[in-house]
Amino acid sequence: MRVLTAVLCASLSVGCAPATEPAKLAVNRDHLDFGAVEAGFTSRLAIALSNPGDNTLHVTELTLEPATPGLSLEGLPVDALAPGERKVVVVVYTPTADGALTAALRVKADDGLETRVIPLTGNVFHLAASARLDQGASCAGQVGSLDFGTVLNGVPTSRQVTLESTGSGDIGILGVTISPAGAGFSIANFGSGFVLSPGQTRALTVNYDPKLGGPQRGLISLETNSLAQPVIEIPICSLGMVSAICATPSMLQFGVVGPGASAVAQLTATSCGNLPVVLNTVSLTGAAGFTLVQPLNLPRTLAAGQAADIGVQFGATTTLSARARVQLSTSSVVTPLVVVQAGANLPPPCDVSIRPDPVQFFRYFDPEPVRITNNGTNDCIIDRIDIVPAGSPFGFVRRFDFPTALPAKSSLEVPLHYVPPMGDASSAFATLEVEFDTVHSVALSGIPIPPSGCHLVPSSLAIDFGLIEGSATTYRTFALANVGRDRCEMTSSLFDRIEFGVVAPVTSLESGATTPVTVRFTSATPVSSTLTIVSNDRTRPQLKILAHAGQVRCDPSCECSGGQTHTYWRFSPKYLGSAVGAAGSDRAIHESCGPRSCGDLQVSVEVGRGTMQCAAAPPVCSAGMALDFQGDHFVCVPCALIVQFGGLYDGMRACAPNPSLSCMSGMSPTFDARARTWSCVTSCNNGAYDQHTLPGQSGFVCIPC
Repeated sequence: MRVLTAVLCASLSVGCAPATEPAKLAVNRDHLDFGAVEAGFTSRLAIALSNPGDNTLHVTELTLEPATPGLSLEGLPVDALAPGERKVVVVVYTPTADGALTAALRVKADDGLETRVIPLTGNVFHLAASARLDQGASCAGQVGSLDFGTVLNGVPTSRQVTLESTGSGDIGILGVTISPAGAGFSIANFGSGFVLSPGQTRALTVNYDPKLGGPQRGLISLETNSLAQPVIEIPICSLGMVSAICATPSMLQFGVVGPGASAVAQLTATSCGNLPVVLNTVSLTGAAGFTLVQPLNLPRTLAAGQAADIGVQFGATTTLSARARVQLSTSSVVTPLVVVQAGANLPPPCDVSIRPDPVQFFRYFDPEPVRITNNGTNDCIIDRIDIVPAGSPFGFVRRFDFPTALPAKSSLEVPLHYVPPMGDASSAFATLEVEFDTVHSVALSGIPIPPSGCHLVPSSLAIDFGLIEGSATTYRTFALANVGRDRCEMTSSLFDRIEFGVVAPVTSLESGATTPVTVRFTSATPVSSTLTIVSNDRTRPQLKILAHAGQVRCDPSCECSGGQTHTYWRFSPKYLGSAVGAAGSDRAIHESCGPRSCGDLQVSVEVGRGTMQCAAAPPVCSAGMALDFQGDHFVCVPCALIVQFGGLYDGMRACAPNPSLSCMSGMSPTFDARARTWSCVTSCNNGAYDQHTLPGQSGFVCIPC
């Protein structure tokens, strides 16, 4: 019509106003389904009203029918829509009773069309469970508690608890915690969790074999997937009859002991049960230099509460650190062998962080690797990394050999996987143990079946756009999965900075489905932002994902403007694993320009991934040499190869000469990240190194992974 009008106006040589499109109401959804909704909790779904016409549109009706308790509208009033304008209305549902939702959103405008009727559907349920106890005694008459009475260690007793699903939906019993830990309480047949349908029951047997003497009061806490009843608690109590020995302190510290000097530390062994115990032997194992002072006359019987002092002496011959173990053998079944660590001339304790913690697995995604970071200034020795209990469905993606050193300011990535047993619908729980000076524990949980409701899980909680150049648009894609049983409805997907955006926001995702989400970045300035995805996910209605883009590299040289300083980057902006390549194809240290934060004659250098430090400007290196940073200053080093270290050295790059050494059978050349020298190591296939072929050569080398 507009084209025809333009032709007529031109042929008649008369003035004509361009034709206009009449106002028209457009609604982006023809059905709103809340899916499964737990009673008492709020879900939100959005609907967009827009006017694609050229005139103002007036909305004359926007109502919910019939009036339904807990159902309301947000975003009002929407009484007029200008040409091209779009407004969002949110339907809020907080049901109070079970049953199906049958309602409608009525929308009418002055566009001459009929009233739009958008059906609203959903299914409301509530999750609940009750615990029935056997007819035994209760704790001081406390209703719903279990009193195990007086129990002798080695002669356990049992009580039964019956769980019944009293709600209208399937309730998952996800995990159990018993406090106090180590007292001797356990549940024999809990497994890794279970699901109870409405009216279904499950009997649990609670066992008690005391490990702590004296009165015990505790709690059995059963974790559920119900928002209304997240924990079922059962108080427990007992009187444990135990013989045991406790040793204090937990570690004998001799401090710094110079050559020819000696120091004495005292260990106290106490009968910490309420029955007598026999201390049979005291022995020392480990480094030389540790001796017992005036050994006790053993065996020796200690009455309840009685203590015996044990003196340990250390005589140093060098300044090297030394470790030993004091071992106490006893008649106790609870503490048959008590071991206390002893150490002298030890380095400062490790400052270690482990993220994420806890780690949750779903059927569709394995989480990001566990990252162990040494935040201190000294190397830390990893003695072991284990998953307990053995035989759980969790495992390591790659093998590691221990002990291994974790250098200061570096990290190690430990990828994990979760493979639930075929046909087992129970949730699984385990613990990742990382032992340095002490044991660090990370909780692991796995869900083989989708939890009720919508539950969004991204493949990554961080988006790294890497180093950027100019104002060109850069794209990244991550996966988004709905691991819940019901469809997810996303009402918005927005960044908090305009430099970032979502290319095509996902509005809904069926149960078990996975979709790619593409995001973009357009800027020449390093910046971070947060993507917030709002959905009907009851456990995490606002899913937040971090995003970052860094400054462009400007090799081989940078011309920085006033107010800026040269910045030197030594670590990969994104962990890529270990690699080795010819020096001509890349540089070990990359330059950029950044805001001035150092003195006029200084530059900024990356001393740890993302950690900057001021240093004197680097020298100009001659042919065959390349820039390196060692300690606190720049140096020029021979450079034939560029080595990219893995997570053990946090993605650090370094220059290396060609390896000019021959290794015997079973050994391979490896490049040391700190000494910048080649040496021979035993086989790359040990979890600490990756094997790489040298450019243009048939032989291979080892690079710390």
